[in-house]
Amino acid sequence: MRLAKLEMKLVLAMLLVVYDYIIVDEHGNQTNKLPKPNRNDALQVSTLGFHSFSTVAYILKQARPLGKPVYLKCKRIE
Repeated sequence: MRLAKLEMKLVLAMLLVVYDYIIVDEHGNQTNKLPKPNRNDALQVSTLGFHSFSTVAYILKQARPLGKPVYLKCKRIE
């Protein structure tokens, strides 16, 4: 378990070092405005819509931030 955590951290560190990231909007224009997270919907629960042995299966959906979506534009540093 500890080795797997260390491996994930090393892979993330290598990705952060090798690439340069820019925050862009849906049209590819650079932006500095990040969407504000909706803290009230952090654990929004909904049903899947099917029954299994007379119990309803629940899943946790990820809360969507308020505002327009942003993306990361990556460029490899050489």
